[in-house]
Parts: sequence; C-alpha cells; structure tokens
Amino acid sequence: RELRHLKWDTFEIPSETWAALAASPLTQTLRRLQLERAELTVEAVRALLAGRPWPHLAQLVLKYWKCDGRGVAKLIDHPHFARLTHLDLPGGPAA
Repeated sequence: RELRHLKWDTFEIPSETWAALAASPLTQTLRRLQLERAELTVEAVRALLAGRPWPHLAQLVLKYWKCDGRGVAKLIDHPHFARLTHLDLPGGPAA
C-alpha cells in the first residue's frame, strides 16, 4: 500500500526527523504533505533539499513556518519538488 496524503500536526519537528522524512520512501508516494504547526525552519528546508526527490508531490501545506520567504522559495523552486502545483501557507510565519 502506498501512502499518498500525510497530515502531521505537531509543534516541533527536530532537524533529524526532517532529514529522516526527506530520506524515507514516503518521498516517492506522497501527493499531498500537510504540516501544521511544524515550524519549518531554515534547517528543515536544508534537510528536505538534501533528501530524496518528491516526484509525485503536488500539494504542500505549511502552517506556521519559521524560515524567511527565500527559504520557502528555495523549497518550491528546487527540482525535488518539480510536480508541486499547490502551495498553501496559512497563518504566515510563526512568531
């Protein structure tokens, strides 16, 4: 069975967990990744870009991100996320 939609609602994701997610087989099956209150940091963006490509990911929801707009731009412009067609950034950067 292939997981296609992951909603992760947590307050903090350690950098090693971001790296593990980026290296996991989920990168090959997910179509939608929804991270609420996950506090996407610059380190998290680096980990995601250093991991495996996400060839099927079309929708990305990042709620309460902590990196600046350039970090988000690096993420969505990176070849790993070439199929991304929907980006939702509700709530703006976390305070």
